[in-house]
Amino acid sequence: MNRRWFFCLYIALCLTFSGLPLRGGENGDANLIAAPILFYTPETTLSMGAAGTLALQLGETGLTHPSTISSAVYFTLNKQVVGNLKSDIYLSGNRINLQGFFEYRKYPDKFFGIGNQTLPTDATDFTLKSWEFSHTAQIMVLPDLYLGGVFRYYNWMILEPKDEPLPPGDLLEGTGQKQISGLGVQATWDSRNRIFTPHQGWYLKVQGLFYHSGWGSDYNFSNLQLDLRKYLPGFFGHVLALRLYLEGNMGDPPFLTLPKVGGSRLMRGYYTGRYRDSGLYALQAEYRVPLFWRVGMVLFGALGNVVPGPGDLLLHEVKYSVGVGIRYTFNRDKGMTLRLDQGFTGSDSATYLEAFEAF
Repeated sequence: MNRRWFFCLYIALCLTFSGLPLRGGENGDANLIAAPILFYTPETTLSMGAAGTLALQLGETGLTHPSTISSAVYFTLNKQVVGNLKSDIYLSGNRINLQGFFEYRKYPDKFFGIGNQTLPTDATDFTLKSWEFSHTAQIMVLPDLYLGGVFRYYNWMILEPKDEPLPPGDLLEGTGQKQISGLGVQATWDSRNRIFTPHQGWYLKVQGLFYHSGWGSDYNFSNLQLDLRKYLPGFFGHVLALRLYLEGNMGDPPFLTLPKVGGSRLMRGYYTGRYRDSGLYALQAEYRVPLFWRVGMVLFGALGNVVPGPGDLLLHEVKYSVGVGIRYTFNRDKGMTLRLDQGFTGSDSATYLEAFEAF
C-alpha cells in the first residue's frame, strides 16, 4: 500500500480519538490525546503502535504553564521496538519545573562513521538494545529564569549480528554491555507566551553534563549544550521561529553520545546519525502560517554540520535542509498540534509525522 494512504489513515484516527476532555480537579481541566501510531521515517520505515499525551493544569490557568505526561510504544517493519515515558511538570505558579524521561529500545540502526565526509556506502548495520533514564529539577530564581540539576543514566548493548560479525576494531566498540552515568547543571530562560506553539518570546537552555567513573560511568567525558530560540509574531497569526543549537563533547565519549545531524527535530531530511562527531552547530528557521479552521502550514530550512571539536566551525562545509509541512491543531487553548513534515537535503528526503512542533 502506498505510504500516503497510511498517513491519511493515521490522521483520521487521530481526529477520531484526540482531544478527549477529562476533569483535572479543582485547579482546572485536563486534556488527553490518545491515538494509534502509524508513521514512516527513514530510520524506521513503517511503524505502528499507540501513544498518549495528558495535559494537566496543576495551577491557576493563565499563571501556571500546562504540565504534560506523554507515553508511546511502537513497533516497526525494521524489527525495532521502542517504549518511552516523558513528563514536564510545572508547579507553584511556574516556580518549580520537573522533567523526566525513560525509554527502552531494541533498535536495528546504521553507523556511518565519524566526521562530516562519510559516505552512504560507509554504513555498518548494528542492533542496539538500551534503556535510559534522566531527570531535571529546576527552580525559578528570577522571572523566567530557572536553575537546577540534571541526572542521566544510559545503559546499552550492541548485539552481534547473526549473519556476519561486527568489523574488528570498529568504532562500534564491540558487543559488551556498557553504561554512562552523568550529573550536571542546567539554566533555562523561558519568556515564551505559551509552551507548545509560542507566538512570541525567547527560550534559552544551557546544560552541562559530566560523566565519571566515580558515579558509575564506564566513560569519562563532558557534554555541553546550548539551545537558543526566538519567536517573532507577524500579521494574521503568522509566526517566524528561529533556533540556534550548539553541542560539544570533551574527553572520551562513546560513539552513541556524539552529536549527530538528522531526525525529526534537527535538520529534517537527514537520516538520524548520518553525520556525527565531537561537536555540532545548527541554525534553523520555520515560518508558520494558519490556513483555515485548525489547519496550518509551515516552511522550514536549516544550516549546520558536525565538527571534530568545539572550536572547529567548518563554515565552508555547511550542510542544509529545507522543507514544508502541514499542521492540525487538536487543542486550540493550549496550542497542541500534529505535524506532517517533508524535509529535503541535497541528496535525500524524509517524511515525519509527530505530535507537537519541532521547536
